[in-house]
Amino acid sequence: METVLENLSPLVIIDDTKSKCQYESTCPNTSLEGEAFCKDHINKPLKVKLSGSEPPYQPEKWNTDSFIQKVHNCFAYSLNILSTNLAKKCKDTNVCNTHQPGEQSKWLPMDEKTCPNLIARILGDDSYIPIEYEEKCPYKMSMIAFIIDTKRDYHVLRLDDNGYFSHKGGQGPATNKDARGHLIADVRLANFNYGNKPDKLNYTHFCGYFCISRTEVFAGVPKGGRRFMKTRNKVLQKQKQKQKQKQKQKQKQRQRKTQKNRKVPLQRKNDM
Repeated sequence: METVLENLSPLVIIDDTKSKCQYESTCPNTSLEGEAFCKDHINKPLKVKLSGSEPPYQPEKWNTDSFIQKVHNCFAYSLNILSTNLAKKCKDTNVCNTHQPGEQSKWLPMDEKTCPNLIARILGDDSYIPIEYEEKCPYKMSMIAFIIDTKRDYHVLRLDDNGYFSHKGGQGPATNKDARGHLIADVRLANFNYGNKPDKLNYTHFCGYFCISRTEVFAGVPKGGRRFMKTRNKVLQKQKQKQKQKQKQKQKQRQRKTQKNRKVPLQRKNDM
C-alpha cells in the first residue's frame, strides 16, 4: 500500500465556476453545449487510451428499476457491480444498503472527507493502480476517478468503452454528463458543482485516476466465507509476486545501465 500511495498524483483542485473545454487545461474556451470540448477541439481525437475492458454506457440498466437504482451508488456503479439480491432485499424488507469504500476490509465509516482517507480505504478492498490520464490501463482493467466534496461526500466515475466518463450519484440515476450538462472527457476539467440541487454538493478535490480489475473485484462480494477469503488471498499473493518480479527486473536494468556507464580507466604505458 505504501508504494501505491507514494505514486499518487498531487491533489488537483477542480474549477467549480466554469464549463471549461476539457481537451487541455490551458484552453481558455468554454465547452460547446452538451459537449466536453470547445469549437477548436471538438474534432480532435480523445487523449484517453482504452484498454479494451471498459464497460459500456447503459443507463437503462441502472435507472429503469427503482430498487436497482436505490441500492447502487457511485462506488458500485464505477466497479460495474449490479446486485439483484440487494435490490430484492430492499424491496422486501426496506433495508437498502449500498457498497462503501473500505467496507470489505472493515474500515470504519469515513468521517473526514479527504483524498488520503478515501484512497486508503479502496486499497484495503482491492488492488488499484494509480495512472495518468493519457496512460492505458492493463488488459482486463479500466480507469476510474475519485473526487471529493471535503465537507460532505466522495464520488467515483468510470471510463466507458466510448472514451467518456459516466457516474451515478448516490441513489440517483446513472448519467454521462457533469453538473453543467457536458460530456465528461477529463474529470479534472469537468464541473461537479451541484449547488443548485437539493443536496448542494460541490466536488472540488480530484484524488486521481486509477485502474481497477474488471474480473476480480472484492469490494462487491458479500462479507465472510472461507472460499472467498481463500480466493482473495491467492489473487493478492499472485499480485505481490508479480510486483516483486517487476522490482527485480527494474533492479537488473539499473545495474546493467550502471555497468555500461562506468568508464574504464585508460592504462598508462610504462616509460621506456
